[in-house]
Amino acid sequence: MFAIYISLTALVLVNLLIAMMTSRYERAKRHAECTWRFNAITFGLRVESLLAPILRRLTRLDLGPFLSRRCYPDPTLSGRYLLDVRERPTRTRLDSEQQQLVREEISRLSEQVRGIADRVDDLMLRSS
Repeated sequence: MFAIYISLTALVLVNLLIAMMTSRYERAKRHAECTWRFNAITFGLRVESLLAPILRRLTRLDLGPFLSRRCYPDPTLSGRYLLDVRERPTRTRLDSEQQQLVREEISRLSEQVRGIADRVDDLMLRSS
């Protein structure tokens, strides 16, 4: 009877150990994923802040190829555009209305990225 008790106790303890290790592994995996997302968003925001002056200059200069008839929306990815590169683009200047539209689109995308960064921050705080 004592041997059966010892073997059942060992079996239960091993199962408990496996359950605890699985739980700890899942928690570490979630934490690593949140950390990766946070770092990716932070990197994206840094790149965006570095590219903002360049994008401002581009809106003042020449974005003709991206606004021409050779640029069309991708039917499989909403909000993305494809550029036909088979022919050489002609240079055109943007008028003030087009520049304003480009600026509004950049600011809208910036707000979306900031919103995602805020959500990642919230997830990081919850998982800590």
